[in-house]
Amino acid sequence: MMYDYSPEDDKKLVDDYLKQKALADDEARQGRLAAGLGEAGATIGAAMSGIKVDSPFYQGLADQADKGAKEKMQVVDYLAKKDQELADRIAKKKQNEATALAEQEKLKWEKDKFNAEQSNKAQELGLKRQELAAGKESKIEEKNQTLNVPGFQLGDNVKPGITEAKDARESLATFKNVNANLDQLGQLVDKYGAFEYGGAGGAQMDSISTAIRLDLKEMAKLGVLSSTDYALLDKQLQDPSSIAALFTKGSTSKAQIDALKRNLTNKFALGMEAKGYKPDELMADQIKKNQGGMGSAIAAPQVKPAKALSDEELDAEIRALSGGK
Repeated sequence: MMYDYSPEDDKKLVDDYLKQKALADDEARQGRLAAGLGEAGATIGAAMSGIKVDSPFYQGLADQADKGAKEKMQVVDYLAKKDQELADRIAKKKQNEATALAEQEKLKWEKDKFNAEQSNKAQELGLKRQELAAGKESKIEEKNQTLNVPGFQLGDNVKPGITEAKDARESLATFKNVNANLDQLGQLVDKYGAFEYGGAGGAQMDSISTAIRLDLKEMAKLGVLSSTDYALLDKQLQDPSSIAALFTKGSTSKAQIDALKRNLTNKFALGMEAKGYKPDELMADQIKKNQGGMGSAIAAPQVKPAKALSDEELDAEIRALSGGK
């Protein structure tokens, strides 16, 4: 805001006022002197008999006194006017200063309000970012839990989806069942021999062999084994009531079961890797143990994930691999 005064204007006004006042005071003194002389002359003239009071000398003194009185009144009026002007200027200056101060206070209040609003917005934005970050971490954790397979870590190349993770978990459970059944079948071979037809031992061995074949087929359906893998593993599993088992030694049958277990472990590890999973340290040690020193499947070349097949598709591929039988 622009104001119509300045410190220089005030100084000039005061200097002018003082000069005029000094001049007026001097003129007033002269007027008072002339008036005094006029009054004295009039008094003397009136007192002296035979002397005309309208003498030019005394009349001049009277006129001078009258003029001095008028000039005195003019000076008084002038000084009063100047006093009022100065008072008005001072009042206006104070009013302008008060207005400027009020505007400064208003600007300060608006600035403080703006800063407070910005601070609140920054805090709200920070909270939103924290909420978004927490939500993102929660979703990542939820996704990791969805993709989690016990004993395995996510691989470096293939990124599994929810379906692959579900199939991998089911394949792991089935793989453990097959291993447990193979161990139990080996114990029965130790007890009854490779061939057992009828009786409690034969029925148990036949039931376990059937369960193993069904689990291998399930692993092929889940895509962790290919149809070729399934056909080869199924062929390795000897029927304990077959003619071939009749002429097989128990030690030979045990060796076949161990070989089946090693081959299954290797195929399973490769299938899991193809689905995007690699074994953790504990599972890697177990795989090595099951492989019997064949080497870790982790170092095996990447393979294309086996296609999940229906029962009919799997049976058709097995028949084709077996020469259409």
